This record gives sequence, structure tokens and C-alpha cells, in this order.
Amino acid sequence: MRLWPRTVDDRGRAYAFDVSMVQSWRDRAKRKNGVPLVLGFVAIVLGLAVFFALDGRVPQWLRYALALCVTAPFFYASAAWMQRKDIRDSARLGRARGLCLACGYSIAEIEPAEDGCRVCPECGGAWRLA
Repeated sequence: MRLWPRTVDDRGRAYAFDVSMVQSWRDRAKRKNGVPLVLGFVAIVLGLAVFFALDGRVPQWLRYALALCVTAPFFYASAAWMQRKDIRDSARLGRARGLCLACGYSIAEIEPAEDGCRVCPECGGAWRLA
């Protein structure tokens, strides 16, 4: 199982967020721009600048390798940013639909405890719904 950035429920108890368990409702979250365009554009421009600046000075394979080394961190950062954004969006969507954020079970009809949290009967996660 993979632990995501939010690994504690609203009572502070740790849980494991397994994406495969909640994939069906996570896919309904709005996803915009697979890669942020600004970071992608910066990566391409820097990669091309390095590639053409080294023309004739270093071997061809080294030019390709250096251009890749310059562009890769930008694409990695944009992918990580989009993944965190998708997790936040899906958590917001799950709360709005009354679903447990750990397993996707519907907890909208469950009576809240005295602290306002609804305890999921499937996994034991405690969540405050809006």
C-alpha cells in the first residue's frame, strides 16, 4: 500500500490510502492539464538551449544526455505538483459526496460521534464531513 501526503484521519489516527480501493470515485475528480504548460515550456526551452549551445563541443550522445538532465527535473516537478493537486481535489470530492477518504465507503448516513467525526465501518477512519 502507498501512503499519500494526508495519512491521518480527522482524529489524528494514521491510515493507509490505497489508490486502487477508491479509483472509481477518484477518477471523477476534475483533472486539468496533464503537465502544467509553463513548466513544460521552460523545460523544452532550456533543453533546446543546452542542446544547441553544445553543438560541436561535445559528442552527440553527451548533448542528448545533458539536454535530458536539464529538462527532467522540470517534468518531475510538474508531475509531482499535479499528483498532489489531484489528491487534494479527490479528497474534496470525497468529502462532498460523503465518502470515507481512506476506502471510499459511503459514510453520509452514519451518525456523527460527539467530536463530529463519522467513523467508517469498513476501515475505521474518522472524518468530519462538510
